[in-house]
Amino acid sequence: MQGEKDPQKWHENIFGNKRCKHSQNIAEELGEASRFKDGGDVSLENLDQEAEFLSESSSPEVCFSSQEHLIRDSYSPSSLPAMENFREYILEHGEPLHKKLTTSDVNVNQNRLLLNKNHVEKSFLPLLKNDENIERGIQVPVYDAHQNTFSLTFKKWTNKYYVLNGGWKDFFQVHKLQKDDSITVCIFRHSSHNKLCFALDYKKIGGDKIQNLS
Repeated sequence: MQGEKDPQKWHENIFGNKRCKHSQNIAEELGEASRFKDGGDVSLENLDQEAEFLSESSSPEVCFSSQEHLIRDSYSPSSLPAMENFREYILEHGEPLHKKLTTSDVNVNQNRLLLNKNHVEKSFLPLLKNDENIERGIQVPVYDAHQNTFSLTFKKWTNKYYVLNGGWKDFFQVHKLQKDDSITVCIFRHSSHNKLCFALDYKKIGGDKIQNLS
């Protein structure tokens, strides 16, 4: 990110002109490994299969230019329920990511939420600053519907997989999340301190919405 941004201007851009921040270069993939930190031994084949499944999920059409990251999917604040309660704190944000939790997502021994690679690179990474190293890991506050905060790490594993880990097991255990529950992952920069943050919304199996950030 280059230079300072006026919060009011970016509120107008986000909720009026549907425009996001200047794009940054995305780190290139350098290799792979079968052993991951913070998650113990994980089957690379199974993780590959899960990542491939996620990559087939639909995502908004996104276009990069040298100056700006444009979200072409039309949306309004009311169509972003997971962000609405945080509107006053949002300096800028990416398009929310939606996924259904898998068995490995709610495995305490693995302690990570696997994120859609294409979505992360198109809608999450452009919010990063030059001094935020996704491969080393970025410590981020993660908010639930009641604005309770959990400390997690946003990270790229083995230059191939994007995850939220560290305190992820605390989040899914507290909220009693299980396989096939739906979750919405929102990324934004806080208007008061410009730090990278996440907000998580979820819907339980059977349609009972326990968390609702709208």
